[in-house]
Amino acid sequence: MTPSITAARQAHIAFTIHEYKHGSSMASYGEEAARALGVSEELSGAFGIRSIPSLLFVPKEGKHKMAMGAILKEQLKSLINKEFLGVS
Repeated sequence: MTPSITAARQAHIAFTIHEYKHGSSMASYGEEAARALGVSEELSGAFGIRSIPSLLFVPKEGKHKMAMGAILKEQLKSLINKEFLGVS
């Protein structure tokens, strides 16, 4: 399990894991993941997704937040606490 998944579970945040099997034929991990998961270029472009991992946080109210690339566990906890739990 990744630190992102662990932190989201501990914060009781609903999320969905989308898995795919990595193949060695693609030059780009991001393109491979997008194709395997059925994500269109238009959709990834709309949210500005340019790298994997990309975490898109969509709260029930307010604007979405994007975290691109790997982030430290403490940064993720801080983001979850601030944006979803209202804790500083």
